Amino acid sequence: PAVFALEQAPSLDLWFDQGIDFADLLAGVRELFAMVQSWNSAWHGTADECQRTADAVAGARLLAFARLCRIGLWPARDQDEVAVKTAARRLLSTRTSEPDAMRALAEVCFDQGEILAGQSERFKTMPPA
Repeated sequence: PAVFALEQAPSLDLWFDQGIDFADLLAGVRELFAMVQSWNSAWHGTADECQRTADAVAGARLLAFARLCRIGLWPARDQDEVAVKTAARRLLSTRTSEPDAMRALAEVCFDQGEILAGQSERFKTMPPA
């Protein structure tokens, strides 16, 4: 969290206007989940190697969910972004083996993103994902 001076408002507006690359974030989520699945099936070796694998799985999973949350919170600006948000939410619904707390947080982010988009004049023209 940070506090921004009034002089920084145009820069922050530009940052919001530029948006994020939904498709790139979703591709990263899919890649990270593939790594998690691959590493989960490769549990062998010494105790140290198993711990490193467990740490790598936890890190990849956390980053995947952080990206899903970012997709969920950011309002879609066009039909392509709506399609990617829909695909991201569908992917989330298939990850039933993931920790409940992470899945719940991502769902909250998608719901909150829809609420925020509905309250913003900037995004009133787009339907929710």
